[in-house]
Amino acid sequence: MTALATRPAAAAANLRVNSLALLGANIATAVLGLGFWAVAARLYPARELGVGAALITSSVLLSTLSNLSLGSMYERFLPGAGTHAGALVRRGCAAVVALATLLALGLVWLGPRAMFPSAATAVEFVVGTGFLALFALFDQLLNGLGVGRWAAAKNTWHAVAKLVLLIAFSFGARGPVLYLCWVAPAAVSVCWLAGAVRRRIGSDPRYLRSIALPPLRELAAYFLGSYGIVVINALAPLIVPLVVLGRLGSAANAYFTVSWSLVTAILVTITMLGGPYVAEAASHTEQLRTLTIRFVRLVGAAAVAGSALLLAAPLLLEVVGPQYRAQGTDLLRLAALFIPLAAVGVLYDGISRVRRRLRLAIVARIVCTVTILLGALAWTGSGGITAVGWACAAAEALSAALVAVPLLRALARILNDPVDEGVSP
Repeated sequence: MTALATRPAAAAANLRVNSLALLGANIATAVLGLGFWAVAARLYPARELGVGAALITSSVLLSTLSNLSLGSMYERFLPGAGTHAGALVRRGCAAVVALATLLALGLVWLGPRAMFPSAATAVEFVVGTGFLALFALFDQLLNGLGVGRWAAAKNTWHAVAKLVLLIAFSFGARGPVLYLCWVAPAAVSVCWLAGAVRRRIGSDPRYLRSIALPPLRELAAYFLGSYGIVVINALAPLIVPLVVLGRLGSAANAYFTVSWSLVTAILVTITMLGGPYVAEAASHTEQLRTLTIRFVRLVGAAAVAGSALLLAAPLLLEVVGPQYRAQGTDLLRLAALFIPLAAVGVLYDGISRVRRRLRLAIVARIVCTVTILLGALAWTGSGGITAVGWACAAAEALSAALVAVPLLRALARILNDPVDEGVSP
């Protein structure tokens, strides 16, 4: 009786600990990320910073695209994988690295020549993208293992280490060194966590029992839906910086990157809250109501805090330089307005993943991405980097309008009947 009584409390406590750890880590990452770009702006001319920023942004987005939605699969289904967990993790990591390498080679072949001034830069980019792919995959893999707090520690270490390396290697270093400073700590994290994950799977009783996964057809449908969302979400962040670089120049791309790094950090923070929720809900379906209420509260609080931070962010840009504040203030103010709209989509995505019903979530992301890309292409030439903010605001408003009513209906069903046929391990 005692074990049964404590299990719900343990599930809710684990969700709270992992979620708060991720929140704290991403706040620290946002601040340290701004520090990274502030130091880089002081040590490098805007032109060289723009090239380094393009390398980093492209590599991060390609690594996300190469994850094949396996991270989402791990969050949702790894708790029920039983003795198959170890093999699934090994095969997934190998597939992700292979695809990341192919995508990086493709960008080296087809991308702007200005991004790859030497063969060494191209090799560094290809190898680094593979490590960044695993670095990104581990966020959701660790959520699936119930230790999202490890991901929080990983990301905090990365934020600190890359800043230290940036300062240490600044003397006489240029352009691609920014990318090396970004990738090297990620590679160290991946190597260490690979052993930690292996030990976790070998010692957790959940992975010593028989498999409890849905039929292959359902897994395939979920995989395709999740991967569709990953691909769609990756397109705008990959293409928009290239549009800014191509139409406005490397200096404007530097201003955009510094400001947008704050926006991205907040969006990532809110989005990452879905991982612990999905993993705990998959492990403890009987506690779906309690876990969902906590998830809604956490996302709401994060959205409000994120908007407040962005409204104050222009003061932080003054540390980087007055030109960065002048160029980025309007963009950050627009972002503060659309962050709550983005939170609506995060809530719907999380609940849809738990219920394994992703169709509308995919449609909403398509609408959002197409609107951002069309807006950036149409308005950036005349509106500068602020036009990206207007495009994102319009996109998030349309997306939120699409999912608002279905979200309310799903919440009502969960609150009234927390365990139903749509929620199973």
